[in-house]
Amino acid sequence: MAAAIRATTSQQPSSERQRIYSEMTQVEKNDFLFRQYEAAADRIQRQADFIRITKNDQIHHQVEIDRLKATVGEQLATIQRQQAEIDLLKAENERMKASEAERDRRSSVLQKLAEDLRNRCDVMKEWYDSRNTTILEGARKMSANFDFLRKRVATLWEDRCKQQEIRQKRDEDPEDLGNPDSAATPQQPPAGTSSAVVIYQPSVIGSSEGASSGTVGEEQLLEALAGTPFVPSSADLALQVVHPVTGESLGEGEIVDDLTPQQLITLKAMRDVDDEEIEKMPSEPESANVENVDEIVFEGDVKKSSYVRQDGTEFAPFDEDWLKDNVEDIDEHLKNCDTSENATDVFAAWRQRFLSKVSKPVPEATQVDFLQLEKAKPSGRILCWMFVKEIHCVAIKREFGIQYFRSLLSILTLPFYDVDALTKIDLTNRSKFDGATLFERLIRMNKKSGWKDKSYKPQFPRHQQIKFTLDPETNTGRYRLVYEPVRVVEKIPLMPMQHDFLGDMRLWCYDSDTHEAVIVFNDDKNFRLLDPMWLVNMSASDIAKLYRHDIFYEDKDAHQALKFQRVACYCYYRGIHSGSSWSEHH
Repeated sequence: MAAAIRATTSQQPSSERQRIYSEMTQVEKNDFLFRQYEAAADRIQRQADFIRITKNDQIHHQVEIDRLKATVGEQLATIQRQQAEIDLLKAENERMKASEAERDRRSSVLQKLAEDLRNRCDVMKEWYDSRNTTILEGARKMSANFDFLRKRVATLWEDRCKQQEIRQKRDEDPEDLGNPDSAATPQQPPAGTSSAVVIYQPSVIGSSEGASSGTVGEEQLLEALAGTPFVPSSADLALQVVHPVTGESLGEGEIVDDLTPQQLITLKAMRDVDDEEIEKMPSEPESANVENVDEIVFEGDVKKSSYVRQDGTEFAPFDEDWLKDNVEDIDEHLKNCDTSENATDVFAAWRQRFLSKVSKPVPEATQVDFLQLEKAKPSGRILCWMFVKEIHCVAIKREFGIQYFRSLLSILTLPFYDVDALTKIDLTNRSKFDGATLFERLIRMNKKSGWKDKSYKPQFPRHQQIKFTLDPETNTGRYRLVYEPVRVVEKIPLMPMQHDFLGDMRLWCYDSDTHEAVIVFNDDKNFRLLDPMWLVNMSASDIAKLYRHDIFYEDKDAHQALKFQRVACYCYYRGIHSGSSWSEHH
């Protein structure tokens, strides 16, 4: 009966199972329930075993998880230690780079000093060799003349003795001056004479008899000369009669330290070279590669130069910064200015007469390519350069200012592309100073040879890689070109100006060839101004005269020409002139 219930359990509804169960006897019911209890107990036992096994697995898994967490923690600590070591190595690498840069800088300085010492040594050796050779040649000539005179005197002495019947001294007597076989002895130097100066008998130089009798020969003479100090004289260095830049006469024995004797000799040699020969020289190829270069920087703090008047008053320059701050105010004053005195009908004729020359070409584009990299304080391309004798300086006029240099060699502290631009522009040298003209000729020739003469070589940069610019694919980085500071004049002497001389002024204009402001008078004479700051040193009446005249210029020269007009206007309405105190207006 129980089997029948089980067989119909899954197939029959509940009411049918209840009917079958009710028809069972009590024994069958007990047996059926007992079997059901056994089946349930068995199932419970299996579930309990499964739960126990599952729990053991979970415990094992938790142990593994804890072990993995501990391993991850150890690895994380290791990573942190390694990161700290990496940071330490990076810092050490930066210190090593800085140390290497400092070593490179010191090495460069030492190399320059060594090169300078070598050049000085070569110059001194050349002078010693030249002097010794000259002395030896003169000594040989004196020796030959003395031999002739000695023989002639001996003959005359013998004839006189015979005529007067005077007995000659014996041949072996060394005091007999008429004895041709007598040994000539060196004369002793007078008291107070330096031991390095040797007085000798030139007749015995180079002779075997002189050597055997203790006289001074060539080797002994060279040894004596080796102890004589080397002092180049102004007679040997003709350019040292005057200052290499200022043209002023030098005192007796005065040597200018700026140029070495070798550099002066090189400069003097340019007298034998004319411009046509330089033009015919083949030029070395120019390098204008600025690929991978981001900027050009100059070491150190660039100080702004100031102008100094004769009475010691200092003036801040009227530069681009000043113009930005005052241009609106100045232009407003210029609009209200009475310009009825302008001679507009004569400017065209005057320009055709005086400015009809063919202008020199502007510097090539390579200079502009480099100038675009001067991001900190761009000075612009070079317009012209001039030797200004009145203030003993060389002035280089640029788009955004004027640089003044005290010496020729200080010009070579400019970057090479600036000096390259100077070789393409004629030097304005109205004082006809020879040193400045020869220097212009020398750098042109040296540039064509690829700057082989290191004593007249401009400044070339150091390449410095910019941090974090290395491309891992091409293994190339970005660089900056680093230059040492340019040696410009920080205290610029203000140009001395005439006073109250513009009463006969006709007009003023801007000369595109020389980049000067030209004041034209009624007799067609003219007065030229290179620097707008020179107007500050003019009289009040002359500044007023310029203020009431518009400056004439070509469109391409508007920026440079209007600097003169604006400075004249600013000085006029601010009361600035040669007799005013700068502190009252600044």
